[in-house]
Amino acid sequence: DQLTYYCNNASKILAPRELPLHLLRHKRSTLHYVPRGVVGIISPWNFPFVIPMADVFAALVTGSAVVVKPSEVTPLTMQKAKEVFDATGLPEDLFGVVYGKGDVGQALIDSGIQKLVFTGGVETGKRVAAACGAQLVPCVIELGGKAPLLACSDCDIERTARAIVYGGFQNSGQVCISVERVYAHETVHDKLVDRVKQLTEELRQGDPVADTVDVGAIIFAKQIEVANAHVADAVKKGARVVTGGKRRAGPGMFFEPTVLANCDHSMTVMKEEIFGPIVPIQKIGSEDEGVRLANDSHLGLNAYVFSKDRRKAERLAERIEAGSVVVNDVLINYGAAEAPFGGIKQSGFGRVMSDESLREMCDVRHVNADRIASPVDPFWFPYTENSYG
Repeated sequence: DQLTYYCNNASKILAPRELPLHLLRHKRSTLHYVPRGVVGIISPWNFPFVIPMADVFAALVTGSAVVVKPSEVTPLTMQKAKEVFDATGLPEDLFGVVYGKGDVGQALIDSGIQKLVFTGGVETGKRVAAACGAQLVPCVIELGGKAPLLACSDCDIERTARAIVYGGFQNSGQVCISVERVYAHETVHDKLVDRVKQLTEELRQGDPVADTVDVGAIIFAKQIEVANAHVADAVKKGARVVTGGKRRAGPGMFFEPTVLANCDHSMTVMKEEIFGPIVPIQKIGSEDEGVRLANDSHLGLNAYVFSKDRRKAERLAERIEAGSVVVNDVLINYGAAEAPFGGIKQSGFGRVMSDESLREMCDVRHVNADRIASPVDPFWFPYTENSYG
């Protein structure tokens, strides 16, 4: 859909734009969007097709070539994408793929690319941004998330519970905009926890080749260690395991969909990115407390507000520090091709998707010309008593 949107609208989005000038009315200013040349993309392992390919499409549609370095954890997906692209008959050199670890990413930045789009973890993102700064390569840095979900006193409990389960366990929680912490108003907290428990225990986990499976495996083995550490820390500090809480027995890298209650901000599970199938829930006394806790984070990618009063929810959403805030739904904003996606704080900077991010994939040329030809300009020398310099 992203590619279709760009193909249908790029000629309009990237058309030259005339700027109305309020002072220099005798001049005409036009912005032209021209290809940068070569765009580099360093992509993560959790969505090894859709994340890099959305940026590949943006680069190609604007007229640039592109080189992707996929995560060393999931290289085969991009290899297949390259095969599919080459089979279309388009020039093979428009879309290149390089494989390796961090040193290959550094080499890509140093190679003379004109822009970089990076998606990954915070610490790696800082190093990538520094490397781009050293080469003066403009970059988009999309890093981790710690998306809060605020369940207001008047939320629809059934819809909110289903949203928590879907938003927390989609892709086994390996989503940068997963529901990573829930702040439930005390008037709905107990009912919400009970319903989330019921829905979570109905989930079917296993090989996703089967149509009857809801939750698949952990992609990167290290994330099982991270999940175990979060649960252990939370339980040690007073959290209650409502359901799940451990690696599933048997073959494969599966971690049980896990719900934790009695959580608070002393626990890593409420402060640090989980990137696994764990949903921690904290009871709050007011929506204002929920907003304060939602903003008590070094990350700011996505957030969610649930309330039957849509206007109230929108007012609360405007107070939450995140690149995107969704009312009465989860994850859906990533599917809006027209909307910019990206974060604030240590979730990064710059945006992907949307009309404006497509323009930012280009170099902008400002052309300024006379509207009326004249041999004399009022700003030029010589200055006289009757002129204004």
